[in-house]
Amino acid sequence: MAVWQVDFYVIKQSNARLYNEAISFDDNEELLSWERAKINKASLISIADVLPAETSWSKKIEQYGNLDETCLKIFSIDKQLCQISFRLDVRSITRVIIYEVVNFITANNGIIVYNNKCYDADEKILIDIIKESNASKFCKDPEGFLSNLTDEFEF
Repeated sequence: MAVWQVDFYVIKQSNARLYNEAISFDDNEELLSWERAKINKASLISIADVLPAETSWSKKIEQYGNLDETCLKIFSIDKQLCQISFRLDVRSITRVIIYEVVNFITANNGIIVYNNKCYDADEKILIDIIKESNASKFCKDPEGFLSNLTDEFEF
């Protein structure tokens, strides 16, 4: 993931309360699973309009959009859905993409997991996540962002 990208998972709405109450990341990792769920086909068709299907580096990942830019990754093992994640390129994100991402999440009864916290699939919430992200801070002031990192990790 590039510093100008925001990465987040999508989990089943039914796992939200459990995810927020989990004690450790290992507990949460299990809750990322979409086991026994199916992707809404209409939502895939719709997201493919803005993020066309592309060949992934792995046969286990169905990818929509460019990995180096904005993309949806659907990870499956033996045709069983495991995880869903998005990577948003802050340099080129548009309202149309945000709208389609939120619609995809909603159509699949999902919620956003960013920085180990759950958020409803809502355009305003997603825009706020993007605005508050390190990716946004980097895009606004790359030199200042990197200077602050250097200050934090004095060598």
